[in-house]
Amino acid sequence: MTILAFVTTMLGVSLVRANPAAAALPGCLAGEIVDVTATPSGNGYTLVGGDGGVFNFGDSRFQGSMGGKPLNKPMVAIASTASGAGYWEIAADGGVFAFGDAMPPADNPLPGMQLIAPVVDVARVGAQGLLLVAGDGGVFALGGARHYGSMAGRPLNAPMVDIVTSPTGNGYATIAADGGVFAFGDYQGPADNPVPGMAARGQLRQPITGAARHGSGFGLILVGGDGGTFALGGATFIGSAANLTLAKPISGIALDSAGTAQWLTGRDGGVFAYGPGNPFMGNAVSNGNCSSTPATTTGVKIVQYAKDIRDGKPVTPWQGGAVPYSWGGGHGTIAGPSAGTCIGYTGSAQPCPAERTKGVDCSGFTRWVYKLAYGTDVFGGVNTNGQLARMKKVTSPLPGDLVFFGASASNTTHVGVYIGNGRMIEAPNTGSDVKENPVSSHPKLVGYYRY
Repeated sequence: MTILAFVTTMLGVSLVRANPAAAALPGCLAGEIVDVTATPSGNGYTLVGGDGGVFNFGDSRFQGSMGGKPLNKPMVAIASTASGAGYWEIAADGGVFAFGDAMPPADNPLPGMQLIAPVVDVARVGAQGLLLVAGDGGVFALGGARHYGSMAGRPLNAPMVDIVTSPTGNGYATIAADGGVFAFGDYQGPADNPVPGMAARGQLRQPITGAARHGSGFGLILVGGDGGTFALGGATFIGSAANLTLAKPISGIALDSAGTAQWLTGRDGGVFAYGPGNPFMGNAVSNGNCSSTPATTTGVKIVQYAKDIRDGKPVTPWQGGAVPYSWGGGHGTIAGPSAGTCIGYTGSAQPCPAERTKGVDCSGFTRWVYKLAYGTDVFGGVNTNGQLARMKKVTSPLPGDLVFFGASASNTTHVGVYIGNGRMIEAPNTGSDVKENPVSSHPKLVGYYRY
Protein backbone atom coordinates (compact mmCIF):
# COMPACT_ATOMS: atom_id res chain seq x y z
CA MET A 1 0.00 0.00 0.00
CA THR A 2 1.36 3.40 -0.97
CA ILE A 3 0.87 6.15 1.58
CA LEU A 4 -0.78 9.01 -0.22
CA ALA A 5 -1.68 11.45 2.51
CA PHE A 6 0.91 14.04 1.57
CA VAL A 7 0.83 13.78 -2.23
CA THR A 8 -1.11 16.49 -3.99
CA THR A 9 -2.62 16.67 -7.47
CA MET A 10 -4.98 19.61 -7.20
CA LEU A 11 -7.63 20.80 -9.64
CA GLY A 12 -10.30 23.46 -9.17
CA VAL A 13 -9.43 24.41 -5.61
CA SER A 14 -11.30 27.14 -3.82
CA LEU A 15 -9.76 28.34 -0.56
CA VAL A 16 -10.92 31.60 0.98
CA ARG A 17 -10.28 32.79 4.50
CA ALA A 18 -13.47 33.94 6.15
CA ASN A 19 -14.13 36.36 8.97
CA PRO A 20 -16.38 35.19 11.84
CA ALA A 21 -19.87 34.75 10.47
CA ALA A 22 -22.94 36.67 11.52
CA ALA A 23 -26.03 34.64 10.76
CA ALA A 24 -28.24 37.65 10.08
CA LEU A 25 -26.25 38.74 7.03
CA PRO A 26 -26.75 37.23 3.59
CA GLY A 27 -23.72 35.25 2.50
CA CYS A 28 -22.59 34.53 6.07
CA LEU A 29 -22.51 31.07 7.62
CA ALA A 30 -24.56 30.66 10.77
CA GLY A 31 -22.78 27.41 11.62
CA GLU A 32 -19.64 25.64 10.46
CA ILE A 33 -19.96 23.18 7.56
CA VAL A 34 -19.97 19.63 8.91
CA ASP A 35 -20.54 17.34 5.92
CA VAL A 36 -20.83 17.03 2.14
CA THR A 37 -22.70 14.58 -0.09
CA ALA A 38 -22.54 14.16 -3.86
CA THR A 39 -25.58 13.93 -6.09
CA PRO A 40 -26.08 10.54 -7.79
CA SER A 41 -25.14 12.03 -11.17
CA GLY A 42 -21.79 13.24 -9.86
CA ASN A 43 -22.58 16.67 -11.29
CA GLY A 44 -23.29 18.36 -7.97
CA TYR A 45 -22.79 18.31 -4.24
CA THR A 46 -24.58 19.50 -1.12
CA LEU A 47 -23.08 20.93 2.06
CA VAL A 48 -24.73 21.08 5.48
CA GLY A 49 -23.88 23.32 8.40
CA GLY A 50 -24.12 22.53 12.08
CA ASP A 51 -27.08 24.91 12.26
CA GLY A 52 -28.95 22.90 9.61
CA GLY A 53 -28.32 25.26 6.71
CA VAL A 54 -27.99 23.55 3.32
CA PHE A 55 -25.91 24.78 0.37
CA ASN A 56 -26.44 23.34 -3.12
CA PHE A 57 -24.04 23.31 -6.06
CA GLY A 58 -24.10 21.95 -9.60
CA ASP A 59 -27.25 19.90 -10.16
CA SER A 60 -28.01 19.69 -6.44
CA ARG A 61 -31.36 21.37 -5.81
CA PHE A 62 -32.45 23.11 -2.63
CA GLN A 63 -35.40 21.26 -1.11
CA GLY A 64 -35.49 22.94 2.29
CA SER A 65 -33.37 22.88 5.43
CA MET A 66 -33.35 23.25 9.19
CA GLY A 67 -31.41 26.49 8.94
CA GLY A 68 -32.86 29.15 11.23
CA LYS A 69 -35.03 26.62 13.08
CA PRO A 70 -34.60 25.52 16.71
CA LEU A 71 -32.54 22.34 17.09
CA ASN A 72 -32.13 20.09 20.11
CA LYS A 73 -28.66 19.14 18.87
CA PRO A 74 -26.49 20.37 16.01
CA MET A 75 -26.48 18.71 12.62
CA VAL A 76 -23.61 16.34 11.90
CA ALA A 77 -24.28 14.77 8.50
CA ILE A 78 -26.23 14.80 5.24
CA ALA A 79 -27.12 12.06 2.72
CA SER A 80 -28.65 12.35 -0.74
CA THR A 81 -31.55 10.24 -1.95
CA ALA A 82 -31.03 7.78 -4.81
CA SER A 83 -32.79 10.13 -7.23
CA GLY A 84 -30.91 13.24 -6.10
CA ALA A 85 -34.23 15.02 -5.58
CA GLY A 86 -33.98 15.05 -1.80
CA TYR A 87 -31.75 14.59 1.21
CA TRP A 88 -31.70 13.81 4.91
CA GLU A 89 -30.08 15.99 7.55
CA ILE A 90 -28.91 14.09 10.65
CA ALA A 91 -28.48 15.60 14.11
CA ALA A 92 -26.11 14.51 16.87
CA ASP A 93 -29.01 13.05 18.89
CA GLY A 94 -30.05 10.88 15.93
CA GLY A 95 -32.81 13.20 14.75
CA VAL A 96 -33.54 12.73 11.03
CA PHE A 97 -34.96 15.59 8.96
CA ALA A 98 -36.17 14.69 5.46
CA PHE A 99 -36.51 17.04 2.47
CA GLY A 100 -37.59 16.59 -1.14
CA ASP A 101 -38.29 12.94 -1.93
CA ALA A 102 -36.46 11.74 1.19
CA MET A 103 -38.79 9.85 3.51
CA PRO A 104 -38.40 10.17 7.29
CA PRO A 105 -37.98 6.75 8.96
CA ALA A 106 -41.32 5.47 10.24
CA ASP A 107 -39.86 4.74 13.65
CA ASN A 108 -36.81 6.57 14.98
CA PRO A 109 -36.28 6.07 18.72
CA LEU A 110 -32.86 7.72 18.81
CA PRO A 111 -33.80 11.30 19.81
CA GLY A 112 -35.55 9.92 22.88
CA MET A 113 -32.72 7.60 23.86
CA GLN A 114 -29.83 8.31 26.21
CA LEU A 115 -27.02 7.73 23.71
CA ILE A 116 -23.62 6.73 25.06
CA ALA A 117 -21.99 8.92 22.40
CA PRO A 118 -23.41 11.35 19.82
CA VAL A 119 -24.25 10.30 16.28
CA VAL A 120 -21.46 11.41 13.96
CA ASP A 121 -22.42 10.38 10.42
CA VAL A 122 -24.89 8.66 8.10
CA ALA A 123 -24.95 6.49 5.00
CA ARG A 124 -27.91 5.67 2.76
CA VAL A 125 -28.59 2.04 1.86
CA GLY A 126 -31.13 1.20 -0.85
CA ALA A 127 -33.85 3.72 -1.60
CA GLN A 128 -34.78 4.99 1.86
CA GLY A 129 -32.68 3.07 4.37
CA LEU A 130 -30.31 4.94 6.67
CA LEU A 131 -27.38 3.76 8.75
CA LEU A 132 -26.25 6.08 11.54
CA VAL A 133 -23.00 5.62 13.44
CA ALA A 134 -22.18 7.07 16.86
CA GLY A 135 -18.81 8.00 18.24
CA ASP A 136 -18.69 4.86 20.40
CA GLY A 137 -19.13 2.66 17.31
CA GLY A 138 -22.83 2.00 17.76
CA VAL A 139 -24.72 1.55 14.47
CA PHE A 140 -28.43 2.32 14.13
CA ALA A 141 -30.42 0.97 11.17
CA LEU A 142 -33.47 3.03 10.18
CA GLY A 143 -35.95 3.10 7.30
CA GLY A 144 -35.64 -0.58 6.47
CA ALA A 145 -31.84 -0.75 6.59
CA ARG A 146 -30.37 -3.94 8.10
CA HIS A 147 -28.07 -4.10 11.12
CA TYR A 148 -25.02 -6.34 10.72
CA GLY A 149 -23.12 -5.51 13.91
CA SER A 150 -21.12 -2.70 15.44
CA MET A 151 -18.20 -1.81 17.69
CA ALA A 152 -20.49 -0.58 20.48
CA GLY A 153 -19.33 -1.79 23.87
CA ARG A 154 -15.87 -2.72 22.57
CA PRO A 155 -12.66 -0.84 23.35
CA LEU A 156 -11.67 1.69 20.69
CA ASN A 157 -8.35 3.45 20.26
CA ALA A 158 -10.19 6.42 18.75
CA PRO A 159 -13.86 7.37 18.29
CA MET A 160 -15.80 6.59 15.12
CA VAL A 161 -16.22 9.38 12.60
CA ASP A 162 -17.94 7.86 9.54
CA ILE A 163 -19.80 4.93 7.99
CA VAL A 164 -19.91 3.66 4.39
CA THR A 165 -22.15 1.00 2.86
CA SER A 166 -21.21 -2.10 0.90
CA PRO A 167 -21.72 -1.94 -2.90
CA THR A 168 -24.22 -4.78 -2.48
CA GLY A 169 -26.11 -3.05 0.34
CA ASN A 170 -25.51 -6.10 2.54
CA GLY A 171 -22.89 -4.65 4.82
CA TYR A 172 -21.00 -1.58 5.90
CA ALA A 173 -17.77 -0.34 7.39
CA THR A 174 -17.30 2.12 10.21
CA ILE A 175 -14.21 4.32 10.27
CA ALA A 176 -12.42 5.65 13.35
CA ALA A 177 -10.50 8.89 13.85
CA ASP A 178 -7.20 6.98 13.82
CA GLY A 179 -8.03 5.45 10.43
CA GLY A 180 -9.21 2.12 11.77
CA VAL A 181 -11.71 0.38 9.48
CA PHE A 182 -14.24 -2.07 10.96
CA ALA A 183 -16.17 -4.19 8.45
CA PHE A 184 -19.57 -5.83 8.98
CA GLY A 185 -21.84 -7.98 6.81
CA ASP A 186 -20.23 -8.61 3.42
CA TYR A 187 -18.05 -5.51 3.52
CA GLN A 188 -14.45 -6.41 2.66
CA GLY A 189 -12.11 -4.21 4.65
CA PRO A 190 -8.72 -3.21 3.24
CA ALA A 191 -6.12 -5.98 3.42
CA ASP A 192 -3.45 -3.49 4.41
CA ASN A 193 -4.27 -0.33 6.38
CA PRO A 194 -1.23 1.55 7.67
CA VAL A 195 -3.15 4.53 9.00
CA PRO A 196 -3.81 3.30 12.58
CA GLY A 197 -0.12 2.51 12.91
CA MET A 198 0.74 5.98 11.73
CA ALA A 199 -1.63 7.44 14.31
CA ALA A 200 -0.05 5.32 17.07
CA ARG A 201 3.41 6.58 16.10
CA GLY A 202 2.26 10.20 16.01
CA GLN A 203 2.69 10.37 12.22
CA LEU A 204 -0.95 11.25 11.47
CA ARG A 205 -0.91 15.02 11.35
CA GLN A 206 -4.61 15.38 12.16
CA PRO A 207 -7.31 12.81 12.95
CA ILE A 208 -9.40 11.26 10.19
CA THR A 209 -12.65 13.20 9.78
CA GLY A 210 -14.39 11.44 6.90
CA ALA A 211 -14.40 8.51 4.48
CA ALA A 212 -16.01 7.59 1.17
CA ARG A 213 -16.26 4.34 -0.75
CA HIS A 214 -14.45 4.45 -4.09
CA GLY A 215 -16.35 3.42 -7.22
CA SER A 216 -18.20 0.11 -7.31
CA GLY A 217 -15.77 -1.84 -5.11
CA PHE A 218 -14.81 -1.94 -1.45
CA GLY A 219 -11.95 0.56 -1.68
CA LEU A 220 -11.99 3.56 0.64
CA ILE A 221 -10.58 7.07 0.62
CA LEU A 222 -10.09 8.56 4.07
CA VAL A 223 -9.47 12.25 4.74
CA GLY A 224 -7.87 13.91 7.74
CA GLY A 225 -8.57 17.32 9.18
CA ASP A 226 -5.46 18.65 7.42
CA GLY A 227 -6.80 17.55 4.03
CA GLY A 228 -4.48 14.56 3.67
CA THR A 229 -6.12 11.61 1.93
CA PHE A 230 -5.43 7.88 2.19
CA ALA A 231 -6.47 5.45 -0.57
CA LEU A 232 -7.11 1.96 0.84
CA GLY A 233 -8.33 -1.40 -0.44
CA GLY A 234 -7.54 -0.76 -4.09
CA ALA A 235 -9.00 2.76 -4.21
CA THR A 236 -7.32 5.21 -6.59
CA PHE A 237 -5.70 8.32 -5.20
CA ILE A 238 -7.52 11.38 -6.61
CA GLY A 239 -6.11 14.38 -4.75
CA SER A 240 -5.15 15.86 -1.40
CA ALA A 241 -5.15 19.23 0.34
CA ALA A 242 -2.40 18.24 2.77
CA ASN A 243 0.06 20.83 1.43
CA LEU A 244 -2.35 23.76 1.77
CA THR A 245 -2.76 26.19 4.62
CA LEU A 246 -6.41 25.73 5.55
CA ALA A 247 -8.61 28.36 7.13
CA LYS A 248 -10.52 25.61 8.95
CA PRO A 249 -10.07 21.80 9.15
CA ILE A 250 -11.59 19.49 6.56
CA SER A 251 -14.89 18.10 7.82
CA GLY A 252 -16.10 15.83 5.02
CA ILE A 253 -15.39 14.00 1.78
CA ALA A 254 -17.61 12.90 -1.11
CA LEU A 255 -16.91 10.99 -4.33
CA ASP A 256 -18.95 10.60 -7.48
CA SER A 257 -20.26 7.09 -8.18
CA ALA A 258 -17.52 6.38 -10.71
CA GLY A 259 -14.79 7.30 -8.25
CA THR A 260 -13.24 9.90 -10.56
CA ALA A 261 -14.27 13.16 -8.85
CA GLN A 262 -13.61 13.98 -5.21
CA TRP A 263 -14.76 16.87 -3.04
CA LEU A 264 -13.39 17.85 0.34
CA THR A 265 -15.16 20.49 2.40
CA GLY A 266 -13.72 22.66 5.13
CA ARG A 267 -15.56 23.85 8.20
CA ASP A 268 -15.45 27.36 6.72
CA GLY A 269 -17.40 26.16 3.66
CA GLY A 270 -14.39 25.95 1.35
CA VAL A 271 -14.61 23.20 -1.26
CA PHE A 272 -11.58 21.45 -2.72
CA ALA A 273 -12.33 19.62 -5.95
CA TYR A 274 -10.18 17.01 -7.66
CA GLY A 275 -10.52 14.94 -10.79
CA PRO A 276 -10.83 15.36 -14.56
CA GLY A 277 -12.95 18.18 -15.83
CA ASN A 278 -12.24 20.50 -12.88
CA PRO A 279 -15.32 19.50 -10.85
CA PHE A 280 -15.42 22.60 -8.64
CA MET A 281 -18.96 24.03 -8.67
CA GLY A 282 -18.96 26.52 -5.82
CA ASN A 283 -18.39 26.90 -2.10
CA ALA A 284 -20.18 28.20 0.98
CA VAL A 285 -17.39 30.41 2.28
CA SER A 286 -18.86 33.48 3.97
CA ASN A 287 -18.49 36.79 2.21
CA GLY A 288 -15.54 38.93 3.23
CA ASN A 289 -17.58 41.39 5.25
CA CYS A 290 -19.50 39.19 7.67
CA SER A 291 -18.57 41.24 10.71
CA SER A 292 -20.48 44.21 9.33
CA THR A 293 -23.17 44.97 6.78
CA PRO A 294 -21.96 45.19 3.16
CA ALA A 295 -21.77 48.73 1.81
CA THR A 296 -25.06 50.05 0.53
CA THR A 297 -25.44 50.37 -3.19
CA THR A 298 -28.07 51.34 -5.74
CA GLY A 299 -29.71 49.66 -8.67
CA VAL A 300 -28.15 52.30 -10.89
CA LYS A 301 -24.68 51.23 -9.78
CA ILE A 302 -25.48 47.54 -10.32
CA VAL A 303 -26.82 48.22 -13.80
CA GLN A 304 -23.83 50.38 -14.71
CA TYR A 305 -21.38 47.60 -13.87
CA ALA A 306 -23.46 45.13 -15.87
CA LYS A 307 -23.48 47.49 -18.85
CA ASP A 308 -19.72 48.10 -18.60
CA ILE A 309 -19.13 44.35 -18.78
CA ARG A 310 -21.60 44.04 -21.66
CA ASP A 311 -19.73 46.77 -23.52
CA GLY A 312 -16.32 45.18 -23.03
CA LYS A 313 -14.90 47.87 -20.80
CA PRO A 314 -12.03 47.06 -18.40
CA VAL A 315 -13.71 45.98 -15.17
CA THR A 316 -11.67 44.51 -12.33
CA PRO A 317 -10.22 41.90 -12.78
CA TRP A 318 -10.99 41.90 -16.55
CA GLN A 319 -8.63 43.79 -18.85
CA GLY A 320 -11.37 44.59 -21.33
CA GLY A 321 -13.05 43.07 -24.37
CA ALA A 322 -16.09 40.87 -24.78
CA VAL A 323 -16.60 38.44 -21.88
CA PRO A 324 -17.41 34.94 -23.20
CA TYR A 325 -19.78 32.45 -21.65
CA SER A 326 -18.02 29.55 -19.94
CA TRP A 327 -19.89 26.78 -18.10
CA GLY A 328 -18.75 27.08 -14.48
CA GLY A 329 -16.77 30.25 -15.19
CA GLY A 330 -16.83 32.99 -12.57
CA HIS A 331 -16.95 30.57 -9.63
CA GLY A 332 -13.28 30.70 -8.71
CA THR A 333 -11.81 32.02 -5.49
CA ILE A 334 -12.44 35.60 -6.58
CA ALA A 335 -15.37 37.10 -8.47
CA GLY A 336 -14.71 37.62 -12.16
CA PRO A 337 -13.94 35.55 -15.25
CA SER A 338 -12.22 32.22 -14.73
CA ALA A 339 -11.80 28.96 -16.59
CA GLY A 340 -14.92 26.84 -16.51
CA THR A 341 -15.63 23.15 -16.00
CA CYS A 342 -16.90 20.33 -18.20
CA ILE A 343 -18.61 18.58 -15.27
CA GLY A 344 -22.34 18.73 -15.96
CA TYR A 345 -21.87 20.41 -19.34
CA THR A 346 -24.60 19.49 -21.86
CA GLY A 347 -24.04 22.11 -24.56
CA SER A 348 -23.95 21.41 -28.28
CA ALA A 349 -20.36 22.64 -28.77
CA GLN A 350 -18.18 19.52 -28.57
CA PRO A 351 -15.67 18.82 -27.25
CA CYS A 352 -16.65 20.86 -24.20
CA PRO A 353 -14.86 24.24 -24.50
CA ALA A 354 -15.35 25.41 -20.89
CA GLU A 355 -12.01 24.31 -19.45
CA ARG A 356 -10.10 26.33 -22.04
CA THR A 357 -12.42 29.35 -21.96
CA LYS A 358 -11.91 32.12 -19.43
CA GLY A 359 -15.32 33.66 -18.88
CA VAL A 360 -18.48 33.48 -16.78
CA ASP A 361 -21.68 31.50 -16.66
CA CYS A 362 -24.96 33.14 -15.67
CA SER A 363 -24.46 33.01 -11.90
CA GLY A 364 -20.76 33.76 -12.26
CA PHE A 365 -21.72 36.96 -14.07
CA THR A 366 -24.27 38.11 -11.48
CA ARG A 367 -21.83 37.26 -8.68
CA TRP A 368 -19.20 39.46 -10.35
CA VAL A 369 -21.58 42.39 -10.87
CA TYR A 370 -22.85 42.30 -7.28
CA LYS A 371 -19.32 42.04 -5.90
CA LEU A 372 -18.35 45.17 -7.81
CA ALA A 373 -21.47 47.04 -6.68
CA TYR A 374 -21.38 46.02 -3.01
CA GLY A 375 -17.62 46.08 -2.59
CA THR A 376 -17.61 42.56 -1.18
CA ASP A 377 -18.41 39.11 -2.55
CA VAL A 378 -21.96 38.82 -1.22
CA PHE A 379 -22.72 35.65 -3.19
CA GLY A 380 -19.46 33.74 -3.05
CA GLY A 381 -19.31 30.63 -5.21
CA VAL A 382 -22.98 29.60 -5.01
CA ASN A 383 -25.07 28.75 -8.06
CA THR A 384 -28.43 30.25 -9.06
CA ASN A 385 -30.32 28.48 -6.26
CA GLY A 386 -27.82 29.74 -3.71
CA GLN A 387 -28.12 33.30 -4.97
CA LEU A 388 -31.92 33.24 -4.93
CA ALA A 389 -31.87 31.89 -1.37
CA ARG A 390 -30.01 35.01 -0.24
CA MET A 391 -32.55 37.40 -1.76
CA LYS A 392 -36.17 38.46 -1.35
CA LYS A 393 -38.77 38.12 -4.08
CA VAL A 394 -40.33 41.38 -5.32
CA THR A 395 -43.48 41.89 -7.34
CA SER A 396 -42.45 45.27 -8.78
CA PRO A 397 -38.92 44.85 -10.13
CA LEU A 398 -36.43 47.68 -10.27
CA PRO A 399 -33.23 47.99 -12.29
CA GLY A 400 -30.49 46.11 -10.46
CA ASP A 401 -32.71 43.26 -9.27
CA LEU A 402 -31.91 39.74 -10.44
CA VAL A 403 -34.34 37.80 -12.60
CA PHE A 404 -34.39 34.01 -12.24
CA PHE A 405 -35.63 31.25 -14.54
CA GLY A 406 -36.29 27.55 -14.01
CA ALA A 407 -38.87 25.01 -12.90
CA SER A 408 -39.39 26.64 -9.49
CA ALA A 409 -37.72 28.78 -6.85
CA SER A 410 -35.91 25.67 -5.61
CA ASN A 411 -34.90 24.49 -9.08
CA THR A 412 -33.52 27.48 -10.98
CA THR A 413 -31.37 27.19 -14.09
CA HIS A 414 -30.63 30.75 -15.20
CA VAL A 415 -30.24 34.29 -13.85
CA GLY A 416 -29.65 37.76 -15.29
CA VAL A 417 -29.37 41.37 -14.14
CA TYR A 418 -32.62 43.25 -14.74
CA ILE A 419 -31.98 46.70 -16.26
CA GLY A 420 -35.57 47.90 -16.71
CA ASN A 421 -38.08 48.08 -19.57
CA GLY A 422 -38.37 44.30 -19.72
CA ARG A 423 -34.69 43.79 -20.49
CA MET A 424 -31.75 42.14 -18.78
CA ILE A 425 -28.03 41.61 -19.17
CA GLU A 426 -26.92 38.00 -18.98
CA ALA A 427 -24.33 35.38 -19.80
CA PRO A 428 -26.71 33.28 -21.93
CA ASN A 429 -24.98 30.17 -23.30
CA THR A 430 -21.89 28.58 -24.79
CA GLY A 431 -20.71 30.41 -27.90
CA SER A 432 -22.12 33.75 -26.73
CA ASP A 433 -20.68 36.71 -24.86
CA VAL A 434 -22.31 38.66 -22.04
CA LYS A 435 -25.14 40.52 -23.77
CA GLU A 436 -28.46 42.31 -23.36
CA ASN A 437 -31.69 40.49 -24.14
CA PRO A 438 -35.43 40.77 -23.39
CA VAL A 439 -36.52 38.97 -20.25
CA SER A 440 -39.15 37.31 -22.41
CA SER A 441 -36.45 35.61 -24.48
CA HIS A 442 -36.10 32.98 -21.72
CA PRO A 443 -38.91 30.57 -20.78
CA LYS A 444 -39.94 29.55 -17.25
CA LEU A 445 -39.69 32.87 -15.46
CA VAL A 446 -39.44 32.25 -11.68
CA GLY A 447 -39.46 35.89 -10.65
CA TYR A 448 -37.48 38.96 -9.66
CA TYR A 449 -35.38 39.09 -6.48
CA ARG A 450 -33.66 41.84 -4.52
CA TYR A 451 -30.63 41.57 -2.24
